[in-house]
Amino acid sequence: MKRFFTLSLLWVACSSFACSQIDQQQVDLAGATAIHIYAAFSSVEVTIGEQGVVGIEHNQTTNEEDNMELRQLTFERVGDVLNIREVAPDGNRFGQGVVPKSVPALPQGAVPGSGSNSTRNLPVDDALRVVVPQGIPVSIVTDYGSIVVDNVEALLSAKAKYGSVNVIYRSGQVEPGLELYSRYGAVDITIPAGENLNLDLLTEYGSLLFDMELETDESASEEAEFYQRLVGKLGTGGRTLSCTAPYGNVYLRQG
Repeated sequence: MKRFFTLSLLWVACSSFACSQIDQQQVDLAGATAIHIYAAFSSVEVTIGEQGVVGIEHNQTTNEEDNMELRQLTFERVGDVLNIREVAPDGNRFGQGVVPKSVPALPQGAVPGSGSNSTRNLPVDDALRVVVPQGIPVSIVTDYGSIVVDNVEALLSAKAKYGSVNVIYRSGQVEPGLELYSRYGAVDITIPAGENLNLDLLTEYGSLLFDMELETDESASEEAEFYQRLVGKLGTGGRTLSCTAPYGNVYLRQG
């Protein structure tokens, strides 16, 4: 069964120099057993809340004067998956010199509007905060925002293009096959003490950084100029964790 509905908000210009708007709501899972979140421009923050409903907060803070911003989310049930999708704002704002604060310094020309003649002087805080029930599998994708996930045990994947990915486990276990990826930002994960994991960590222009003893598979691992891949295990191994950050650092921490 497929269900589709749209929420759109017209952001009214503020008279003050700083504009801030917030929308809060709850969405019934209605039988969905997994959640997929996509944000075109906003950063995504995911935490755990009550059973049966998904909490949504979509906000913006900008230093543009007389700004009118169309904010739009869609919610679509496809099979057993609830898809939460941000459709406005989108990446076209780069061409207008508007840049999320989560975007790091990038090589010239790496993104639209990043050349020497561009005006990257209008930073915007766009955030999509999602509160999910415990135990519901979650996957997240962002284009221009960062991703922060706090103690969501059923996280399946978190993938960002220009922002960073930061995942913290305070208890429980990492989901088997967890995949964390950021093209231009860092990947940072904190796992509970005592975890047993198979690891695949990769960067090209960053560093692999960790504060625990790992057993490295020398035959599968590789290190060269502008390339590091570590394949190994933590403890006795078991569930697989993959962290990839071609242009950023990979941090593996133990809580």
